[in-house]
Amino acid sequence: MNPEKRMANRVPRTGAALVRRGSGGRALTGVVTDVSSTGAGLRVPDPIPTHEAVTVTMAFEDRVRVPTQEKLSGIVAWMAPASKGFLLGIQWDRPTV
Repeated sequence: MNPEKRMANRVPRTGAALVRRGSGGRALTGVVTDVSSTGAGLRVPDPIPTHEAVTVTMAFEDRVRVPTQEKLSGIVAWMAPASKGFLLGIQWDRPTV
């Protein structure tokens, strides 16, 4: 069993995400699987290598169910193949509140 390396608890969350690679290329549409103040888990159709800089725009409903968006930058901490694309672990450049 792998020891937990996350610095903050992740909250399960489902929502749409647009992922732009720092190296350029087309943006990928993905799904947020969980999120925290220090990172997020995403499912995307194409691989993005670890240590690649990314910008993630997430669409979700806030606590009072108002649709909102948030745009954060970070790096790909890990990547794994999945049954429908790839799973990514993103570490934000700056912790969010």
